[in-house]
Amino acid sequence: MAAISAPPSLLGLPVTDLQIRNSRTYTGVVTVLLFISTSMVATRIVSRGRSRVGLAIDDRFIIAASILGIIDWALILSTLAPVLGPRPEFLRFSQLNQIAPITMASTLASSWSVALLKTSIAFMLLRLQQSRRWVLFLYTIITIQMLTAVFATIMHLTRCIPLPGLWDPTVTAKACWSDAAFKASLTVVSVVIIATDVVFTLVPLTFLRHMRRPVRDRAIIGVLLSLGLFASAASIVKAAVVQSFAQDDDGVGKGMGIALWASIEAQIGITAACIPCLRSAFSRFLGRVGLGSTVRGGPGPTAASWHGEEGLPRVVPTSQSEEDILGDMRIMRKTDIEIELSSRPGT
Repeated sequence: MAAISAPPSLLGLPVTDLQIRNSRTYTGVVTVLLFISTSMVATRIVSRGRSRVGLAIDDRFIIAASILGIIDWALILSTLAPVLGPRPEFLRFSQLNQIAPITMASTLASSWSVALLKTSIAFMLLRLQQSRRWVLFLYTIITIQMLTAVFATIMHLTRCIPLPGLWDPTVTAKACWSDAAFKASLTVVSVVIIATDVVFTLVPLTFLRHMRRPVRDRAIIGVLLSLGLFASAASIVKAAVVQSFAQDDDGVGKGMGIALWASIEAQIGITAACIPCLRSAFSRFLGRVGLGSTVRGGPGPTAASWHGEEGLPRVVPTSQSEEDILGDMRIMRKTDIEIELSSRPGT
């Protein structure tokens, strides 16, 4: 076939195998993960309604994170239409000028989705204990997450001034970040995200030894909590793609790769954050398949009784809220109790 002699400015950017592969992977993998995470959030909301506890602040943040995740997915999917059908030879600059602003919006949605997700986890962990150091530590993490999201927003919106100069080759009067500075900034953001992923996954595991539950149950709960490490793995892969990013080396394809791993990170994180809040449902399921014990009310390690001194009220839980997280730890709430009065001797 004869070589195309038209100038690149008229043809646009060539469509590469990397662009096709990342686009198809995003469509398949992220869509499935989004369905799972959205189902988990919906189940969490229904569970709160049934327990009559109501939505707590961590629930509201996870709902906001899920909504932004859905917006991110929808925006990215709308930009993939040109390469999901019959493979074109080029992405014309007119198409790129339409796609780029949508991609920028999806990037901001993804950044804030992760920030709200981490904030939700922090508020959930606040119910583990109320010591001054613990509260200070978690509020510090929340502050760091919010500042990181604000920094990422400013970083993306000021990548080029005016912003269309980032993707519109006709804009020549512009001031842009250097690739090195932008990579360094993205690396800092990635390090913060990875560090908080690890902290939020490993810190709750240290409380498992205090649970009054069988070793098998604690092991299962530990595995469920460790799912957050998969989000850390996605963050690490995304950071590696960022380090290999260059505008003159299939920037579109690698940009799709960054969006892919950012979405995977957010959706796995949302799923992992919802699992501890649905521990009772998982316990019942595991009990049915013979992998764990399920106790709802009555005697046993998950239905502890508080006995007063003789002649004083004795509080006995008769049912356990779906709010129950990690068994007997202090983040669970009891919703239904009954009071029994013991008779004094001789009365």
